[in-house]
Amino acid sequence: MKNSNSQAFDGVSAFSSAESFLVAAWAERTHDLDETRRRTLRALEQAELTPRLRSMAQRNLGFVAMRHANYVLAAEHLDHGCVLARAAGDPKLEADCLAYRAMVYSGLGHYVQAIETQTVALDLRQCNADATGEGQSLGNLGVIYGYLGDFAASLEYHVRALERRTQSGDEAGRALTLNNVGVAYFELSEFESALDYHVQALRISREINERQVEVYAQVNLGADLHALNRHEEARIANATALDLAE
Repeated sequence: MKNSNSQAFDGVSAFSSAESFLVAAWAERTHDLDETRRRTLRALEQAELTPRLRSMAQRNLGFVAMRHANYVLAAEHLDHGCVLARAAGDPKLEADCLAYRAMVYSGLGHYVQAIETQTVALDLRQCNADATGEGQSLGNLGVIYGYLGDFAASLEYHVRALERRTQSGDEAGRALTLNNVGVAYFELSEFESALDYHVQALRISREINERQVEVYAQVNLGADLHALNRHEEARIANATALDLAE
């Protein structure tokens, strides 16, 4: 009896450990892609996983492949993740997989498919009151429309993303979106507005130590100042951006 209880406990422990590795891997995704992949593969080795957990693993591996610009492999993982999430009845996870699948389409220059797929992800997130995910999908749509040169539409989606990210308390997403709103205004030749949003993005990114967004905002700030003929300030801003990037 004692041995039986021990075996049962070991099974539960292994299952929980696998899920923990998947959650930890996802938390690492923007900081250490190799660690994300390592933990995900370790989770897959530990136990027979449910469709939901296997979907999480496919999402993780798809994200890593996407960030490494291996779009064929990313598409395979994310498509598999979508199917598994749907089977598990987890629309938030399915939306995650779809959102990153849309980014793969965008990376390949397939913008129509990217918009269609991201819109499906957005609908799922809206139906399930996922404000954080909704902000991400709105922001990604803003980026895609920017790639297409439709900066009025890009601005519209980024403003909506900013509202959702503010509501959800997603400060990192908010900083990035402030930067992107500024980019849209810049492309529309509204340089004072662009400057205002890039200053806001810079302030928040520094407060929360989002170095990558800080670099983006600093570079864009230099461009805004140059367009406004504030050349000495632009020179200082560009020098600061170079120091940050190094």
